[in-house]
Amino acid sequence: MIIDTVTVSTDQVPRRPAQQSCFGILIVMLAYKFRPPEQAAYALDIILNNRLYCADWKTLNDPMEGKLSCGVPGPTEMFSEVCAETNRYKVCSLSATFNQHLLWGHYAGGFKGLAVEVEIDIFPPDVVMVDYRPDAYAAIENSPFSTAEETARYVLSSKYEAWQCEKEIRVLSRNTEWYGLKSPVQRVIVGHYMDTTLLDTFKIVCGHKKIELLQEQILPNGKIDTLRIPST
Repeated sequence: MIIDTVTVSTDQVPRRPAQQSCFGILIVMLAYKFRPPEQAAYALDIILNNRLYCADWKTLNDPMEGKLSCGVPGPTEMFSEVCAETNRYKVCSLSATFNQHLLWGHYAGGFKGLAVEVEIDIFPPDVVMVDYRPDAYAAIENSPFSTAEETARYVLSSKYEAWQCEKEIRVLSRNTEWYGLKSPVQRVIVGHYMDTTLLDTFKIVCGHKKIELLQEQILPNGKIDTLRIPST
């Protein structure tokens, strides 16, 4: 039995036809990894090696990342176990959209960097949609799970609601820093302030890899659109 892959996206870039898969329905989400120009080498690693780098979650830019509360005074055994389990995880932060000014401003060097579009399977346990909570701390007493491992994932799958504009998709990798992509990169979107030399580099690389290269542009109504760039 052959069933089409389902591709899920919140943006309006024209999509290539769905691939076909056997043994059930494979649901794929398009996600975006932003990089500033000084981290162009990391973007090239995604393109050339078909993988995502997962960092120690304690190095992420949210000061409340991984912070949790247990609802009772003093540390409990469960609290200590959850803390230990969270330290086993590494995280790759992606976004469900490229159509957000703040993402380009904060994570793409003020529109001088780029966003690499990747296909991500959206089935647990590796990939989660971040849940944005009203409290700064993740309250483990609110976790629907009973084990420390599951609760640690619950903690790392949520963030304070001030960050919800990011529409974050998160890869949770246990003990390893690399997450392999099942499909090669098909699209790269560069910022409209990208340096000409760096842009020429991506024209060459994307042309060689047969990757569609686009440039974001801000429309008069403030929305972000894309313009295709001929590859070299």
